[in-house]
Amino acid sequence: MDEKSTGHLEEILNQVDEDGLEQYFHEHLNGNGYAKFSAFVTDVLKEKKLKRVTVFRRADIPERLGYKLLSGERRTDERDWILRLCIASEMNLKQVQRALKLYGFSELYAKSRRDAVITVAVNQRRTWAWEVDELLEKYGQPPLGRPNWEEKE
Repeated sequence: MDEKSTGHLEEILNQVDEDGLEQYFHEHLNGNGYAKFSAFVTDVLKEKKLKRVTVFRRADIPERLGYKLLSGERRTDERDWILRLCIASEMNLKQVQRALKLYGFSELYAKSRRDAVITVAVNQRRTWAWEVDELLEKYGQPPLGRPNWEEKE
């Protein structure tokens, strides 16, 4: 995914006048955070040669929900659901932080006990949600929230 740095975008924006704003938006701010999140996760899965179904199984997320979250068709205000997807996608810490930010959530925070445990789990390459939950439980922290959403047909 070709992501331009904020500094680079600021340089471009310094050359844009009011008439060029629409073109700037189109070229550099295309899509929303969910679309960028989806593209980012898709790139990670391709890079790691992971199938989405494997990720959903590891994340303990129903397939239908997983596909909808990754396509942007369904959105969530549950940070833990996105963390589950990131962990199951074998993301490193930098990738997890970026995915959370792209989705609109706060990054893992080193001063939070729970986030610190999750950070260690990511750094230790734990890729199943239950592995992270065990570590969280060991340190007296609540487990990752489990999606219990069922699609109504």
